[in-house]
Amino acid sequence: MISGATVRKIEVCWQYFSVNDEPIKKYSDKFDVEDEIHVNEIMSKKEAVAFIETMDEIEQTEFSELNVSVEPLDITCVEDFTDEKVFITANERICGWLFQYDALPFANWYHDCCYYFVVNETCYYKVRSRRGLSDSIKMESV
Repeated sequence: MISGATVRKIEVCWQYFSVNDEPIKKYSDKFDVEDEIHVNEIMSKKEAVAFIETMDEIEQTEFSELNVSVEPLDITCVEDFTDEKVFITANERICGWLFQYDALPFANWYHDCCYYFVVNETCYYKVRSRRGLSDSIKMESV
């Protein structure tokens, strides 16, 4: 479980566009925009890959596959092919990198795969599942 203390939020409007978000905040009581204008800070993809490769349970063999999302994702949007949430215990919207580790890809889905959602070195989720990801989530090999 991720506590809010381990996730640092940044102001997107100012950080990336040098735009004051006060006009947006003025209407936040009428619309649910507070989460839209603030997003957590995440590590780079290169740092996330280096971090995941140091985990003891990730054992790279000639058969195993390790994939990472092409872009950072919102954890609440990570779904399997049946449109079920993968990280069902996630109760707040955070962004991070999705990893899929399959130790036995030739066994199809007759075994569990591990999904990791990495925000930073101290903040990540791990789930085991026998279901593949939604086709809308683009992954690439590590």
